[in-house]
Amino acid sequence: MKKVEISARRLLYDGHYRLRSATYRFEKLNGEMSPELTHLVWDTGTAVAAIVLNRSSGRVVLTRQFRIATHDQGPGWMVEIAAGGVHAGETPEHAVRREILEELGFTVDELHRIGVYYVAPGSCSEQMHFFLAEVSDQGRQTRGGGTDEGEDIEVFEVAPWDLWKDMEEGRLRDSKTVLAALWLKERLRGRQC
Repeated sequence: MKKVEISARRLLYDGHYRLRSATYRFEKLNGEMSPELTHLVWDTGTAVAAIVLNRSSGRVVLTRQFRIATHDQGPGWMVEIAAGGVHAGETPEHAVRREILEELGFTVDELHRIGVYYVAPGSCSEQMHFFLAEVSDQGRQTRGGGTDEGEDIEVFEVAPWDLWKDMEEGRLRDSKTVLAALWLKERLRGRQC
């Protein structure tokens, strides 16, 4: 590994998430040290996300909710897979099951790990654990859609090919949802849905 020297860290905001600055230098590809740089890092913790496949209907269960960060440049209302933060003491598997129950109203029949990815490594420390969750109509506990975090979530289902069409035509704008849709498309390639 190349050398990294961190000379200063400063906490700028400590609320629901943390914002800090870091001053550092790193060993460049040519072996020289970079000049000293200062960047902001948004610490959002560890997160989970799942593409949820309802085995009873053969459809993907999605959410639509308002996202203020997308309002000025885009739709505001975003179509997304189920996702959320990992609470202290929780495993990613427990967290994703909790999020699916809270947001979508289903208990999970089967859970398969897809991978762990950085969401926006240029400015955000968040690692997201991705899963495929299989649910069924028998496991529906509530209509979903609401949490105690002020969210107002619409829950709906689409056929996998309609999800892929929305992705290809630019209607899916959430990166975790696009990544999960691509993964599902590759997994189901050649199979009848």
